[in-house]
Amino acid sequence: MNPKADFKNQRGQATAAISVMIMILLALLYGAVKEYRRIRMDYDKAQYKEWAIEAARSGFSDSQAYFRNLSSSLIAGSTNSHSALSALSATSWTADYPDSYFMAVNNSSQYTDNYSSLTFSTTFNGSTATAVAAGMMRSYPFNMTSTAELSTPHLWVRYVLKRQNVRNWSPLGNTMSVNTDPEAVHDVSDARISGTSAGSGTTWGITCRSYIYSWPYSTDLITPSYFVGNNILNAPLNYIPPANTVPLLIATAKVYGEITALSISLPNPYVPVTVNTGSNVTVSGSKATLDGGSNQPISQYVTSTASTNSGGTIVPTGNYYHSSTAISLSTIFPGSSIADLSNLADKVGDVSIFPDPTQKGTQAYENAVSTKTFYVINSNAVFNSAGTYCLVGVGLVVVNGNLTIQDGNASDFAGIVFVNGNVTMNSGLISGCLVATGTVTLTGGTTLSTNVSGNYSIVSSVEKLIDNFRVNKASVLTN
Repeated sequence: MNPKADFKNQRGQATAAISVMIMILLALLYGAVKEYRRIRMDYDKAQYKEWAIEAARSGFSDSQAYFRNLSSSLIAGSTNSHSALSALSATSWTADYPDSYFMAVNNSSQYTDNYSSLTFSTTFNGSTATAVAAGMMRSYPFNMTSTAELSTPHLWVRYVLKRQNVRNWSPLGNTMSVNTDPEAVHDVSDARISGTSAGSGTTWGITCRSYIYSWPYSTDLITPSYFVGNNILNAPLNYIPPANTVPLLIATAKVYGEITALSISLPNPYVPVTVNTGSNVTVSGSKATLDGGSNQPISQYVTSTASTNSGGTIVPTGNYYHSSTAISLSTIFPGSSIADLSNLADKVGDVSIFPDPTQKGTQAYENAVSTKTFYVINSNAVFNSAGTYCLVGVGLVVVNGNLTIQDGNASDFAGIVFVNGNVTMNSGLISGCLVATGTVTLTGGTTLSTNVSGNYSIVSSVEKLIDNFRVNKASVLTN
């Protein structure tokens, strides 16, 4: 036995074992680093996607302000507006087409930046048109509060609402759908509301596409001019810029939703109670009052039918106003079903959607009762004598059922209340306009008064708020 040889052999084995262990550790470390990078990349990708979705939502929200403030240029028959295209001669292509009325650059610069002023050639499915972009776009540095936060590269956000610049409609019935850009803003009125013509402008489908992209360090805080001309609208996520000469798209998202111009048609908005027949109205008890002020107290569809007054107060006395149409949900809200109204309302549910009276005195409660709000209750609504909830606030209330306000409930609402059923008020105040398809019974309570009074200024302000574009919540999709 040679001790030196054995020692040398053992040392060689140990060295080999250590080498193997080091290689295993390096492999494990490499795998761990690789897995960490994958997890981090997945996290970053998800985070960028969330940011892109928020940017798209921001653009979609901006578009609502545009449509609401400039509805006269978008709805057929409005002041300085167009006519529904179905009324045009069906002999040739027209100069206009439904989607063309969305033209932000012609209406207001406050909703657009450099995108709206571009003139470029738009090609889609083989058709080309040179036109002003006239869409909506915003570009801004991402999460930047000072120049010290700028890095190389830094992030920018852009959202775009495209305009359909290629004519995609014909009065001959050929809609030329092959030319329709699916991500442009489209007038979908005739597809959503029965009996509505193309070009009516009452319902629009809006797609807002957002982009998060990196940009090489720049000392100025404006979108570099040469980026504007690049094809960011169709750039793939895996696009790699040569030597950072063009922007790198990191993430994109889109929000689609439809907005509808809710129409409300009150036969006589200055009258406190509107019913199908005056005999449906009963006022009884010394604490019950129906007050028309300088106008008549009741508007009715059926003429020459008197209300019942049993010890209550109805002023002024005399003839009632006449409504030319029967009172129903469809005549008060033309073209809308209860489902449509529910999708357009601010709050939908039971009586608990109204401000919580236990919070009275707080800023949140005061804000809730003073903000014009659209409420829908798709069932009978009972505001109990305990005052668990009260009909309070300002705005529009739609009850698809009977409305009951029990004795002792301190309800106090200003605006328009539509009830697709019967109304029984044993206490409470309504200032504005109460419309019911069934009976209206006002009975003075034991402790609180019952009062329905006309207030045209309130009704008018609510009409202006409601009779405009609102988001159909059921239509909103994000991806």
